[in-house]
Amino acid sequence: MRETKFRGKSKFKNVWHYGSLINNAFFLSSDNSAVPYILDTDDIDYDNFVDIAEQLDDFELIPESVGQYTNLKDKNGKEIYEGDILQVGEEYCGTYSPTYVTFEDGSFRHQISHMHNPVVLNNAKVMVLEVIGNIYENPEMLRE
Repeated sequence: MRETKFRGKSKFKNVWHYGSLINNAFFLSSDNSAVPYILDTDDIDYDNFVDIAEQLDDFELIPESVGQYTNLKDKNGKEIYEGDILQVGEEYCGTYSPTYVTFEDGSFRHQISHMHNPVVLNNAKVMVLEVIGNIYENPEMLRE
C-alpha cells in the first residue's frame, strides 16, 4: 500500500515537519491563500485543548517547501521527497549530474542534464541515486 505523507519546513523554526498535510482555510495568509501545516497527531497535546491553535503555529510551513514523499528510498535507505536533490551515479549517466525531484504528469520525475525530458523515478533507478540536499536549502547544488 502506498504511504501518503509530506514534509515541509517550519515558517518560524529551522526544522522540517513530516506527516499529514493540512491546508487550513480558517487561517489565511496575507495573500488570502490557505496556510499549510503538516501534522503528526503524536505532536499535538490534546489534553491542553485550549492551546491547540497556539500549537498549530509551531507547524505552519513555508508553502514553497512542501513536498510529497515518493514512496521510494535512495541507495542508502533515505526517503525521497519532491524537491530533493539527487546525486546520480556515474554508472547511470556517465557524469556527475545532480538532479531534483518533481511531480509531473502523475508521476515523480527527475531531470538528467543531458536528457531532454524528465525521467520517471522507480525502484530500479533509485538504487544508484543518493539524496544530497534539497532545492530549498541547497539550491547552489544544482548547476545551470
